[in-house]
Amino acid sequence: MSAPLANVRILELSAYTTGPLAARYLSNLGAEVVKVEPLKGESVRHFAYKVDGVSYIFHVHNVNKRGVAIDSTKDRGRDLIYGLVRKSDVLIENFTFGRMHSWGLGYDDLKSINSGLIYCSLSGFGHNGPYRNMRAFDTVIQGMTGVMSLTGAADFPPTKIGVSSADNVGAAAGAIAIVAALNYKRRTGKGQHINISMHDVQGWLNSSAWPWLDTPEGAARDGNHHPAVAPQNLYETRDGLLAIEVETQTQLNAVTDLLDLERCDLEQSKGRETEFDTALSRWASKR
Repeated sequence: MSAPLANVRILELSAYTTGPLAARYLSNLGAEVVKVEPLKGESVRHFAYKVDGVSYIFHVHNVNKRGVAIDSTKDRGRDLIYGLVRKSDVLIENFTFGRMHSWGLGYDDLKSINSGLIYCSLSGFGHNGPYRNMRAFDTVIQGMTGVMSLTGAADFPPTKIGVSSADNVGAAAGAIAIVAALNYKRRTGKGQHINISMHDVQGWLNSSAWPWLDTPEGAARDGNHHPAVAPQNLYETRDGLLAIEVETQTQLNAVTDLLDLERCDLEQSKGRETEFDTALSRWASKR
């Protein structure tokens, strides 16, 4: 059986995480990906934790791809890219707004070469709005969207999520949008320009904080606790930490029965959080 995106050709002009990872997701679905790098190679190649002289993360982001080095700032390089565009269904780029246009590789430039081209731009703040000319990496996006304000303990400063969440969800959003655009093209024959803002996508990921946006205190950091139900935390056992998360009434009943505590409705559980944590810490310490 052929892969879902077999015979789809993707031209990738991107670096770091969001663009390369979006292209890799699509290669996992069977698309043929050609990655264009500068003559000196993508800078991520030189990051730490190398395998065979190349950064481990570069291998992770670029598996299942073909590669070519082209100087896109020169006429000869642009002509080579134009030739690749004519043969491609999708182009993925994640440069700052205006950079591709300055090279003669913007959407308006390329749709005249390939009218059915699906052109996906992944950037920190998108191609519209007051911040479109600003560059941004994952940590900046996490800070501006409030993710860091929700992460960590209440008595410590806002904390970055351990993984590059904005990069990863931005890449996933790009891949989903491209698949939708391919289906639209299949029905209509038309290409389009996809404009993905990592800031917008990460903002949607923070939906758990939305109920507190209009409150004076705002959403608060609460460590490993759930904002509405309990218990949810890490508990130390004799041989490591145990993660417990209760989300349903059945689960809560099981925990209270295990600890020989009085049952309560799930909606009331957050008010007994300290009691549950104390009892579960005592129970876990003996195991």
